[in-house]
Amino acid sequence: MARKETLCQRADNEDEEAPGLTEAEFYKKLKDPKTLYQEIVELIQQVRDLRVFSENYREQLVEAKQVLQCSKTAGDPPLFDDTSKDRVIFDNWLIQLQNKLQGNADAYPTEDLQIIYAAECVSSDTLTLISPCLSTANCHAYEIIDELYEHLYELYGDLNKEHNTRQAFKDLAMKKGQSFQEFYAAFLHYITDSNISPETLRMS
Repeated sequence: MARKETLCQRADNEDEEAPGLTEAEFYKKLKDPKTLYQEIVELIQQVRDLRVFSENYREQLVEAKQVLQCSKTAGDPPLFDDTSKDRVIFDNWLIQLQNKLQGNADAYPTEDLQIIYAAECVSSDTLTLISPCLSTANCHAYEIIDELYEHLYELYGDLNKEHNTRQAFKDLAMKKGQSFQEFYAAFLHYITDSNISPETLRMS
């Protein structure tokens, strides 16, 4: 007795790649076969689309995990609010901000993301002063993070840092009761803080 064919079965003599049921046979079996056939074709296409979407989504998850794991999260700098007029405090804060963006460059790959993050690290009067340049509609808007660094340094940095360091170096002398280690630490600080070579300081 011949095996009865169903929608889920194939005939023994049919090729594995061929459909289990022809469109003509499908029409005979159903009251409104054409509409149902079209719906099934659409459903099959949707299943294929979902499979492709699932594969792409899985690949994106793997890539996202790799990005998150590619660098250890550096610590956030403290919020800078201009409550202290000490330029050393500003210099230290700016270094922490630069280290954060450099250490987690994969998390802030564009200039815009770096500018946005830096703006989130300031408040009070500082934020008020730089806010106009954060708007893309402003002709003075920051285009790169270095422009924001320069603006902040003009506001809070020591614009005469090299001159002041040279003068401090000239006046440097070992004080009574001061250890050599303390004196040498101050000596190195004046050299490194302004990025001046020892030869240049010696000739000044």
